[in-house]
Amino acid sequence: MSALPAGDSKIFKVNSAYSIRPRIYGDYLGEYVSTSNHSSLECNVDSAWHFGEFGIYDLLVQPGGKCTTSTYYEPVNIYRSAVSVTVIVLFLLCLGQFIKGVAKSWGKQEQVFIDNNNQNDSKGKIEEILRTKKPRLRALDAFRGLIVIPLIFYTHQGGGYQVLEHASWEGLPIADWPFPWFIWIMGVCMPMGINSNLERQLSRRTILFHVAKRSVLLFALGISTNCINYGLAYETFRFFNALQRFGIMCLINASLCAILWPRDISKIKGRFADLQIMWSQWAIHIVLHVISICLVFFLPVPGCPTGYLGPGGLSEDRKYENCTGGTFGYVNKLLMNEANMEQNPTAKAVYEVNAFDPEGYFSNLPSLLTVILGIQAGAILVIYNESRERISRWTVWGVGCILLALILELTGAIPINKQLWSTSFALITAGFAFLFLAAFYLLIDVKKCWNGFPFVEPGVNCLFIYIGSKLTNHLWPFHWRIGPMDTHFILLADTIWACWLWLLIAKWLFKRNIIITV
Repeated sequence: MSALPAGDSKIFKVNSAYSIRPRIYGDYLGEYVSTSNHSSLECNVDSAWHFGEFGIYDLLVQPGGKCTTSTYYEPVNIYRSAVSVTVIVLFLLCLGQFIKGVAKSWGKQEQVFIDNNNQNDSKGKIEEILRTKKPRLRALDAFRGLIVIPLIFYTHQGGGYQVLEHASWEGLPIADWPFPWFIWIMGVCMPMGINSNLERQLSRRTILFHVAKRSVLLFALGISTNCINYGLAYETFRFFNALQRFGIMCLINASLCAILWPRDISKIKGRFADLQIMWSQWAIHIVLHVISICLVFFLPVPGCPTGYLGPGGLSEDRKYENCTGGTFGYVNKLLMNEANMEQNPTAKAVYEVNAFDPEGYFSNLPSLLTVILGIQAGAILVIYNESRERISRWTVWGVGCILLALILELTGAIPINKQLWSTSFALITAGFAFLFLAAFYLLIDVKKCWNGFPFVEPGVNCLFIYIGSKLTNHLWPFHWRIGPMDTHFILLADTIWACWLWLLIAKWLFKRNIIITV
């Protein structure tokens, strides 16, 4: 709230990302005023007003409690930049494909003379390699690429569009999809790797050692990348983030999978062979998830209503100002200092909340559901060889997860919320992941009507590209500045440039069969 002398005028700069309803009071009632407070209310704009970027508006307070609004200077069309950049990118892609086609046609006209003996030897070696090497599932790489490209985009500001930002609290915008999908696809790969190691007669102790080593390395990489944004001071360092979540999920889920996965799956057959193999893992995960739900809804939180799932801060007239996330925030505060949490969570822009860490200790517990659903998808891939069996099962799991998530959301039982990694959030993101994988597998590996461009190449080295983009997002040539960088066009140009550079790096690695992993 801001004071304005009677009969005077004042210019206010407002955030155009959200709709607002201006209210004018006759008396200054403090910085924050409840919407239920009508004392000295002079006028109230009837409907929410969405201000456009760089627009200038007049709000005139008239006698009799009437407010009139008018546009003094028309705002800019913020999506014109997106259309322009998209057209330029599509043109460059088409031009690149045309040049590539011309180069191939020229290459075919060149005749190469090869010694017959060497040719026969080479042919024999190639056939031997093809017999011994298992074909790589391109659908998995394409799905990883679908995940990592938006992650690069968001790392480089995403063009400054609010619609491409994370949800302030509840909801499911585009930006909230890649993270759970990354964790889900990590789960898909666990049965594949563990089953392969068991077939090679590796001991479970050896497999567990490799799992622990990978988990520690992922967590350490997360700590290192956090140094860029949070500095090195222990007192204010943020210990948790996305890569740390990967490491924790890998340690718990891959360890359980390594211990409980049968050494010889050929003995387990039938329509429900995947569930026969997975039942013990599911039993443990269901118990863990029920425990997390019980803690969320029944753990007493001092000064807050039991089972509170709101953002706190300014919401609900500041009644629960220090209750952000309920159990999630409370447990995190018990286990770590507020200074070590995220100081600018996405909810702060709207609700002005205090420190809150969406990747903190407690949210690891509900995140396990996302990974076990990924492991289920991987188990289907390992156990069933027929494409129809795989696609039908992935589809059933996907539709089932989505329906269950919608029931939880629409009934208000458990709203979709990435900040709390709610059950409905885990289910709906995993459900669509099942469907996307089924569609990619059908189009790329079964029908072969799509080669997975442009997702396969970045998907092969997705973890390297993701970490690299986080490390270089403020370094030239991946980032540059021209003037104040305050328009969507210039921000989009910077973002697309970074994405293009990383796609070039991915292509270079792919062409040389270089796979960098942890």
